[in-house]
Amino acid sequence: MLKQIGRMELTAVVNAYISMSPFYQDKYGLVENDDFEALPFLSKHELLEDQKKYPPFGTNLACSQEDIIRIHRTSGTTNSPLLIAMTETDLQQVTNIGTTLFKLVGMCTQDTVFNCLNYNMWMGGYTDHQSMEGTGAAIVPYGTGYTDSLIELICKMPDSSIHCTPSYLSVIKDKLVKRGLKPRDLKLRNGFFGAEAGLGNPEFRKKIENEWGIEAFNANYGISEVISILGAECSEKDGLHFGASEALYLELLNSDMELIPITSGAKGELVVTHLKKQAQPLIRYRTGDIFEIISLDSCACQFKGFKFSISGRVDQMLNIKGVNFYPESLRSIVSSYSELTGNYKVIVSKEEPINSISALIEVKQKSSIHEELLTRLIKEIKVSHNVSFEIILTEKIDFVGNKSKLLERV
Repeated sequence: MLKQIGRMELTAVVNAYISMSPFYQDKYGLVENDDFEALPFLSKHELLEDQKKYPPFGTNLACSQEDIIRIHRTSGTTNSPLLIAMTETDLQQVTNIGTTLFKLVGMCTQDTVFNCLNYNMWMGGYTDHQSMEGTGAAIVPYGTGYTDSLIELICKMPDSSIHCTPSYLSVIKDKLVKRGLKPRDLKLRNGFFGAEAGLGNPEFRKKIENEWGIEAFNANYGISEVISILGAECSEKDGLHFGASEALYLELLNSDMELIPITSGAKGELVVTHLKKQAQPLIRYRTGDIFEIISLDSCACQFKGFKFSISGRVDQMLNIKGVNFYPESLRSIVSSYSELTGNYKVIVSKEEPINSISALIEVKQKSSIHEELLTRLIKEIKVSHNVSFEIILTEKIDFVGNKSKLLERV
C-alpha cells in the first residue's frame, strides 16, 4: 500500500524548505496549497551547476554548517559527482531505512558480510555499512580493489556472504581462474547485490546462483542524493519493496512529461520530494529512473511497502530508426545463453540521429566465439526488439570501480 501525506502538510514541508534555502527561494518563492503540481521539476544538472557556482554544497543547503556531520558524493556514473551533506538526523533516517530493508532481505546476526562497495565518499560504502550493522550482522569493510587479498580472506572465512555489484563477481572470477579455482570454491552463502540492475531478471539471477553456489538477493536499490537504500526484495523475490514512504513524497511522469496516477502497473520516471531532510532537501526531483509499480496490494511477507521494479533510465533511452530501446532490456536475452556470462555493453555514437548500434557481449570461454552463436543472438534481438545490432563477442569486458556501464557513447 502507498499512503502519502495530504496537500496541506506537503505544502507546509515545502515552504519550510524554501524559507531556509536561497536556492529554492530563487526557484519557487512561497507555495500555496494548490500550487505544488505547478512547481517546476528539479534536475541534477541544476544542483551540479549550483554547487559549481557556490562551492562546496550550493545554495540549497537548508541547515547551518555546524549541523553537518557527514559528507558524501554521488558515484558520478551518469553525471559529474554531486556533494551530499548530512546532518545527524539525516544520517539516522537513512541508516534506519537501510537497516529495515536489509533485515527484510534476510540479513541477520548469523551473517558475516564482506561489503565490497566503494568507501571512497560513496554512500554505498560507509553508510550502507552502518545500515547493515543495524541487522546484527558482522560487516567486513573491504571496499573495492585488492581482489586477490579479498579471495584469500574469504577462503579463511567460509560460509560468509558478500554485498557488491553483480558485475564485481566477474572481476573476482577472473582472479579465481588464474589461481585454478572456481567461484563455488569460495563457499560463499549469500550474495546481497545492489547499485546495478540485473537481479530482477530471473535468468540472470539463476546464472549467478548456479555458478557461485549462493542465494542471490536483490538487496539494495537507492539513489545517493535521495536515500542510500530505499528498496529491497523480501523472501518472495518478486519485486522490490519500497521502504521510504515516510521520508519521500512520490510522483510519476510519463514520456510526455505528464503526471500519472500511482497505481498497480503504472510506469514512469520517478520524481521525489523529501519530507524530513535537513541538509539538502529535494523538491520535485527528477531521478531519471524508470519506475514501475508491480503491486500496491499487501504481500505475504507482511511488509507494508508496495512492490516496484526499475526498468531503465530516461537518459539511456535510445531511439533507433524510430524504435525506442533501453539497454537494460537486453538482459533477459543475454542471460538466457549458457555460453555467455551475462555481462554486456551497448555502444552507440554520440551524434543524433542514431543509425547503428552494437553490443559487446562477454562469453565464458574463447571457444564460444563462433558464427552460430552470433547468428542466434542477432536473430533473437531483432525479433524481440525490432532493432538490428552488430554483435561483438569478447572474452572480457572491463569495469570501472567494480561497476558495469550498460551504455557507452563513442
